[in-house]
Amino acid sequence: MLSWLKKDAESMLEITKSYNLKDKLDTSYFRIAEVAMLFEDYQLAISNYKKAIKFFGGHPAEKGDFRYHLGEALYRNGQKREGKKTILQGIREIRENNRDIDPFLIHVWESGAYMRMAELLSEDKPEESRTYFDKAKKIIYSDPKLVIRKRQLEELGKRIGFK
Repeated sequence: MLSWLKKDAESMLEITKSYNLKDKLDTSYFRIAEVAMLFEDYQLAISNYKKAIKFFGGHPAEKGDFRYHLGEALYRNGQKREGKKTILQGIREIRENNRDIDPFLIHVWESGAYMRMAELLSEDKPEESRTYFDKAKKIIYSDPKLVIRKRQLEELGKRIGFK
């Protein structure tokens, strides 16, 4: 069903390598990792998120976005402590490097990381999960441009029992 996504991501990486587009390697590896997450192949996702971070050439705040995705893969792979630590590191990178970039992007990345933490911790640590959910909610409701994020937050709230 989703095999076309995998082939598309693999093709992107192959083209990037074939044409020596080094400035696109980070995005290519990131897409492969995203597809691996959809297939719940967390080892493959971890490997490719690490490569995406290694070759990253964009804004430092966006590197935090890449890092929190790596953290999710680690967490879902059973490396919960390392995953949580990596997500929090990604959030720090986003917050500490929020200069010279559209606040909308910062809000998208930071709220996404907090939502991910809320989701991942919802069963094992519901109080801590609620804290991250509320942090995401505060960011999302402070920025009227985050229409899609607001809907995602509402859906997450229903899944984990928060409003």
